Amino acid sequence: MLADSLLYFAMSLRGRLYEWYPRTLVYSNHHQTFDFYTRLKSKTHFEKAKALIGVKTEAEYKNLVQAATARHSDDRYSGSWNERSFPSLQSLAKIDSVCSVP
Repeated sequence: MLADSLLYFAMSLRGRLYEWYPRTLVYSNHHQTFDFYTRLKSKTHFEKAKALIGVKTEAEYKNLVQAATARHSDDRYSGSWNERSFPSLQSLAKIDSVCSVP
């Protein structure tokens, strides 16, 4: 599920939401979190993970998440329940706490 969520996340940030469908995430709940995203609050973890996410800075990450969230705000609930039952981009991204711990 983590690999699926990372691919979904990366595609969503780039405005390519529908190029990867995270099939395994239909087995998660809306509030499920993955350690990878939770640990983004650590600057050390963010520095290691930013290449995987495809960003160079914390500001770029936050801007991409905000833009993608705005772009896909209506998309998330437009399909049937089983197509949109995975965690939202915003709940995965955790931009309020990213890089908040040294």
